[in-house]
Parts: sequence; structure tokens; C-alpha cells
Amino acid sequence: MRLHLAVDSGSEVPLYRQIAQRVEEGVEAGRLPPGGRLPTVRALADSLSVARVTVHHAYALLRELGLVESTVGRGTFIRESAGPSAEPATRRAPSTLVRERLPADGAGREAPTEMVPVVPPRPWRARATTTP
Repeated sequence: MRLHLAVDSGSEVPLYRQIAQRVEEGVEAGRLPPGGRLPTVRALADSLSVARVTVHHAYALLRELGLVESTVGRGTFIRESAGPSAEPATRRAPSTLVRERLPADGAGREAPTEMVPVVPPRPWRARATTTP
């Protein structure tokens, strides 16, 4: 599937959020049908001239929102329940999902309330000193 979307590198909205929003808009408008395969991370990053990690973050956000499914070795696909054929009473408008779940400042995630060290600190050992 050829995905045509544009991002604005000068915008205050992070690029990964712009990508996720464009995919949502495509699903909502029916341009991206349920079951449709999205481009690989590498292909989309190359076509948009962005880093692969940017597209990876966008796809991760779309997975969290339940709009896409990814399978290693197969690719990333629009979920069957994400399309316009889903029951309108039980489905929220996709274009509102990113805006509702993410803070307006564009940070993408809430700041942690507590910092947890990745590697626990080593306890300091006092050297034994011997006196003659």
C-alpha cells in the first residue's frame, strides 16, 4: 500500500504525532481500509525524510490506540475493527484518539512522577585498615 502523507518539520506538533494523526485521518476517511498494510518503518521514514525511530514511535502510538496490529516478519496492518464499517455506537472517532490521549504540549507521554535507576547503585564498602 502506498501511503501519501505530509508532515511539517516546522510544526510544534512532534513528527511522530503528525504521522499517527495522518494515518488516523486516512482510516476515518476510508482511504486506509481495514486489513490494509502500512509501509515498513524504513520505507515510510525514507519517503518522509525522517528518522526511522520517528516512524517507529508513530506506529507504537497507533498500536497503543488499537488502530493497527504489527506482526514481526509480516508488517503493520490496519485493524479490522478500526475501519468505518465498525459499529458507530461503539466506535469513537479515530481522529480524536491521539488528541485525547496525549497532552497538548506535544510531549507524547506524561512525565514520570518518580525516577527509578536502571542499575541499582553498588553499596560502598569500607576498606579494612589494619594497624601494625
